[in-house]
Amino acid sequence: MMQISVPCDEQFSEMMVFAARYAIGRRTYAVSDTVNYIAHVLPFLRRNDIKVIYTDIVEAESENRLGDECDVESWMYLKKRIEDYAAGVVAKE
Repeated sequence: MMQISVPCDEQFSEMMVFAARYAIGRRTYAVSDTVNYIAHVLPFLRRNDIKVIYTDIVEAESENRLGDECDVESWMYLKKRIEDYAAGVVAKE
């Protein structure tokens, strides 16, 4: 696998919000790929962007628009990761 360096700046953080918003309700592999990537880069995102992603998940969950059951599981995983991260439980990887 080729490795590249991506700046973890404001634009990167915003792009993760855009990716989450695109993937919510998609019912494709985009959901698991997006969730896993965001979970991996969570420590590099701005607090406000993490809050936006979390709020979007909660709203979509309450409106039953997260996707199929496997997608719901993925989003609940990310929601829990964000909660743990916010609580300081997630160790730096």
